[in-house]
Amino acid sequence: MLTIQLAGISKKVAYNQGLFTVTPEANISAITKTDLIVIPSLNHNYQKSVKGNKELVDWIAKRYKDGAEIATICTGAFLLAASGLLY
Repeated sequence: MLTIQLAGISKKVAYNQGLFTVTPEANISAITKTDLIVIPSLNHNYQKSVKGNKELVDWIAKRYKDGAEIATICTGAFLLAASGLLY
């Protein structure tokens, strides 16, 4: 059975002064095994996005080491790079 989940580290994330909100259905701490992670595009402040998501960056690296494939869309590559998986 295929299960797709939107996961994150917050219960809700607002973009563009609250015009667009994302509500993850699971916290990453509840996901210890996955086959694929797709990192979405980030807001335009990449340094702030990477700094504010250290828990997520560490989780991505751990899941990769446990066998997950990692994909990224556009500027999500900054989170992938922060995980140390790009070399």
